[in-house]
Order: sequence, then structure tokens, then C-alpha cells
Amino acid sequence: MEEKIISTRISKELFNKMRSRKDINWSSVIRNALVRKSAYEDFGDVENDKELMVEIKEMDRLVEGAGRRKGKTSTEIVREWRDKRK
Repeated sequence: MEEKIISTRISKELFNKMRSRKDINWSSVIRNALVRKSAYEDFGDVENDKELMVEIKEMDRLVEGAGRRKGKTSTEIVREWRDKRK
């Protein structure tokens, strides 16, 4: 897989907080967040993200327990909410 480099601006305060935490691999944190966000937005690649699938199943369980499902998965419900915002 060919990798590309991206850059972004952050506040000086956030930069200093990140710099103080030398035990955290920030590149990995950001990379994982981008992968998860992309999978979440696409909904087509969700099955390949095991952590995200666990979270979705837990959200489905909570929605079912609240009696608000109405025959829909949490993914479908979130998609409806997002479409309503447009």
C-alpha cells in the first residue's frame, strides 16, 4: 500500500498538550480516527472495522433496550438523522 502524507493546523495549546504526552503515538491515533471516520461515513466498509462493529452492535443493543428501533438498525437511524440535516 502506498502511503501519503497529510498535514493540518492545530492550536498551540493542543500541540503543547500532545507534546507533553510522549507515551501516545499521535500519528497512530490520528490515522485510526481517519480510518474509522471514513468507514463510518461509507457504511460500505464498516464490516472490515472490528472495533467499529462491536460499537455498532452495542449501540443496536442499547437502542433495542430503549424500544426506539422501529425495525431499523442503528446505522440506518444515524443515516436518516444525517440526511435530515442536509
